[in-house]
Amino acid sequence: MWSGKMRTTHWVFIFVTFLFLNGCSGSKQGVPAFYSPSLSNPNVEISIEVLFDNLEMCESIHPRFASVYSSGFVDSVAMNFQMELPESAVRTTESVMLQRKLFDHFTFEDPHFRIIPQLYTAERGLTNKNIYVLPFTSISFGDTLLISESFSPILKRGDRIVEINHTSVAQYLAHSYRDRYIHTPLLQTQFHFAYSNNYHLLIERGEMIKYMIVEGIKLPEYYEQVQSRPDWTLYPSYLTGCFRIDEFKENKKIVDELSSFLNKMKRLGYKNLVIDLRWNPGGSGDQIESLMALISSKRTLYYQKEVKVKLTQQNFGKYVFPRDSLNKLVSLPDRWVINHIDVSPSSFARELKLYVLVSRNTGSMAACFANLIQYNDIGLVAGEPLLRNALKYGEVVEERAGVATFFISTVEYDDYTKAVDGVLFPDIMIPYKVDQFMDGGDPVMEQLLTNIRFRQEIKQRRVPF
Repeated sequence: MWSGKMRTTHWVFIFVTFLFLNGCSGSKQGVPAFYSPSLSNPNVEISIEVLFDNLEMCESIHPRFASVYSSGFVDSVAMNFQMELPESAVRTTESVMLQRKLFDHFTFEDPHFRIIPQLYTAERGLTNKNIYVLPFTSISFGDTLLISESFSPILKRGDRIVEINHTSVAQYLAHSYRDRYIHTPLLQTQFHFAYSNNYHLLIERGEMIKYMIVEGIKLPEYYEQVQSRPDWTLYPSYLTGCFRIDEFKENKKIVDELSSFLNKMKRLGYKNLVIDLRWNPGGSGDQIESLMALISSKRTLYYQKEVKVKLTQQNFGKYVFPRDSLNKLVSLPDRWVINHIDVSPSSFARELKLYVLVSRNTGSMAACFANLIQYNDIGLVAGEPLLRNALKYGEVVEERAGVATFFISTVEYDDYTKAVDGVLFPDIMIPYKVDQFMDGGDPVMEQLLTNIRFRQEIKQRRVPF
């Protein structure tokens, strides 16, 4: 297996946007002594009025939230919320969890919708460079968390994290959105800003439980480690090349680098291409025509039927509609809709066997990319089913409300798709099994490569000699 790095991206992960550092002299109640003394999780007041104000804000922005659930449903959840309200103020992170009792129902409708607690500091000189985070990325299976990539010499891929700083991982995950792949700074932010210079870990490795103390790494270093992943990998035994796209950003660079990689594959005689989107939450659709021209065996690809947008004060100037359209859901004119994509396939693209590897994390533009491949029959999608409505919404904006940041979609898409009830199912189903990942490899990729070899063998048997 050969691998190489072809580009240095400047991917700003979704969690970077909420790691604001604001001067605050609030209480540090609930933060254990071994956490950074400069960070604060202040107590805040939470009320039914706050809940409804935030609900009204979300409904004014999102295309469908105002019509997804009946008023009776909202009233019922609100009543339970009020019954659970504490008599006194609660920590910032707990106030967000209380609100999620209502808002997680909207996340089921739109997986892009999230609420993230606001990080505070009592020290004005503190910056992201002074925050130390867990030195690994993670993959989750229910209440089980494994190391996906380790940035520490004493931790290994596949290690099961049992406890972090004497707190069970199940408690961390109870406060987290259950993505398949989870960036640990996001996990720590949602669990009471649990940052520390050193981390006391209880791990399971090879049926043995081990206690370790590991050093945290600075937040910028974490980003650098993640961005340093190889963008491409060659599997000579399978005559296969894999190109990894973690975000559709700087797409012209992605097109150039994929073109270069395909030339490398062509010189080597490889005709199986895997595009790995397992970590990809989305991004921009810019350069989609150029990207498809590199890999499509067909001249016409059907893409979008209709695009709708909720017109707000923030986005009204972007579109041309009468003033009375404000706060309404409107269909965009044809010039804003990409009904189909016309490409001129290269001779090598016609020979390619294309596979797109996805996970529950594959969303927004990445989900649209996988859908384009599947619907137009130019390749096969492999992995696990995408989250419900991963294709349906996008153009996410950030709205700060009190102690939380809301991530809210503003656009609704109606794409040509084979999705069933909003769920895009892969052509090659590869289940995620925790015991396989604990061996430390990449069982999903390994199973896909096995499937590719099997298809090659079947094809060779059908060719007459």
